[in-house]
Amino acid sequence: MREIVRSQLDNNIQFAAINWDSTTPYNYTILLLQSDDSHDLSLFNQNIEWLYKKWLAGEETAFTETIHTHVWNTQAQPLPTLLNTAEKNEYLGRKAQKLHAQQLSQYTCNALTEKLNALTTTIQNCTDVSLVNELQQQLKTQDALVQTINNQTKALTLQQTLPEACLILPDYLTLKQQLNAAYDALKQIKTNATHANYNTIAPLVEVAYVQSKTDGNFKETRTHLVTLQKQLIATNLERWQKNELMDRLRTAFDNLNNRQDVYYTELDTEREAQTLDLQKQYDLIIPQAVNSPTTEGFELLKNLQLITNKATIQREKRDSFYTQLDEAFTKIKQQADEEQAGNYDLAKQQIKLAITDSKNMDLFKNARAILVDAQTQLRETRLSKKHKDELYTLLRDAFDELNTEQDTYYQQKQKENKDKLADVLQHLKRNLARKQEGIETLYHAKTNIESKTLVIKVDKQSNGSIAAQFNERLTSITTKVADAEKEIEQLQKKIVKMEATLTIINTDNNQN
Repeated sequence: MREIVRSQLDNNIQFAAINWDSTTPYNYTILLLQSDDSHDLSLFNQNIEWLYKKWLAGEETAFTETIHTHVWNTQAQPLPTLLNTAEKNEYLGRKAQKLHAQQLSQYTCNALTEKLNALTTTIQNCTDVSLVNELQQQLKTQDALVQTINNQTKALTLQQTLPEACLILPDYLTLKQQLNAAYDALKQIKTNATHANYNTIAPLVEVAYVQSKTDGNFKETRTHLVTLQKQLIATNLERWQKNELMDRLRTAFDNLNNRQDVYYTELDTEREAQTLDLQKQYDLIIPQAVNSPTTEGFELLKNLQLITNKATIQREKRDSFYTQLDEAFTKIKQQADEEQAGNYDLAKQQIKLAITDSKNMDLFKNARAILVDAQTQLRETRLSKKHKDELYTLLRDAFDELNTEQDTYYQQKQKENKDKLADVLQHLKRNLARKQEGIETLYHAKTNIESKTLVIKVDKQSNGSIAAQFNERLTSITTKVADAEKEIEQLQKKIVKMEATLTIINTDNNQN
C-alpha cells in the first residue's frame, strides 16, 4: 500500500511521499522527490515534518524518482524521531497511531481471514464426525486470538508502541462474522450427525420398550436395557434427543420392574403352595419307604427326589427336603446292609446244598437244572458285590466241574459206540450188496417178460388172454424193481451218514 502526499513546501521541493509496504507493516519509507538542495539536513527534516502532516491529512499523488529517503519503524517508535516531542505533537501522534492501527489491522485481518477461510473450507468438507471436536478446538483457538488482539487494540495508549497485530472495530466485526459462519457450519455437521445417530438408536430404544412390556425373560431383557443405556450415553445426540430416549428407557425399566415384582409375588405364592404339598408327600412317603423292602423303598425315595427336583420352591426349603431324603436313604442303606449280611449266610448255605445235590444226580440234565435254579435265586438275592461275586465263583466252579464230567462221559460213550457203529456199517454195506445183486435178477426177469409180451401181442388165437397174463406179470415185477431201488437208495443214505459220524468220532479221538 502506498500513501503518496503532494507537497509545495518551498521552491526546492516539488514532490514528497510516505510509502507503507503491507509485507512489512511496521516500516514506513519517507521520500523526497526532486529536491534542489540534498545537502541541507535541517531543510530535509523540516520537509519531512511538513510531509508527515500532509500524509496525516490524507493527500495523495504519484511520484517517479526517489531523491532522499528516511526509514521510520512504527513498532520501535510511534512517531518519526524528529517529531517525537510529546507536548508538541500529542495530537499528531494520536492521529498517526490511529492511522497506523488501521493499516496494521488491515494486515492482521488479511492474515487471519486467510487462516479462517482454510479452516472453514475444512469444516465444510468434513465427513468424519470424529474430527468435529478437533475442528471446534481449532476454531475456538482462532476466536480467542481475534478477541485477544481486539482487546489489545482497544487498550492501546499513546505511550505504547504498536503491538505485532491490531484489529480495529470494522475488521474485528468482519472476522467475527467469518467465525460465526464457521461455527454455524460446524454446528450443522454436529446436528446432521446427531440426527443420524438419533434415527439409528431411537428404533432400538422403542423395540426395547416394547420388549420390557412383553418378554418373560427378565434377566435377558434387563441386560439388553443396560447395554442399550450405555450405548445411548456414549452416543453423540442433542440434549433433548438424549433426554427423550433416556426417559423412554427409564419407563422401560419401570415396566420391567413392575412385571417382575408381580411375577415374583405370584411365584412366592406358588412356591408356598408347592412347599406345603411336597411336605405332605414327604410325611407320607418317607415312612412308607423306610418300612418297605429295600428295592421298593429306594424306588419310592428316587421318585420323591425327582418330584423335589422339579418343584418350584425356595432354596432353603429344597435343601431341607434334600436333608430328609439323605437321612431316609442312609437309613434304608443301613437296613439293606443288615439284610445283605443275613442273605449272605443263607445264600451260601443254599448254594453249597445245590452243588452237593447236583453231584448226587444220576442224570446230567437234572444236575444242571439244580445249578441253574441256584444261580437264578442268587441273582434275585440282595447282596453286596463282594459276597455276590464270591458265590457266583462257587457256582461257576460247579458248572465247570459238571461240564468236564459230562464231556468225559460222552467221550467214553462215543468210544464204546464206535465199534458198534462200525459193525452196523458193515452190516448195512453187506445188505446193500445183497440188494444190488437181487435187483440185477429183477432187471433180467423184467427184460425177459417185456420181450415175451411183445411176441404174444401178435398171437390172435388166444383172444388176448395170454397177453393179459404177461402184462400182469410185467406190472408186478416193475413194482418189485421200484421197491428194490428205493430200499437201495435208503441204505446208501444211511451208510453215508454213518460214515460221517464215524469220521467225526475218529477226529475227536485224535484231538483228545
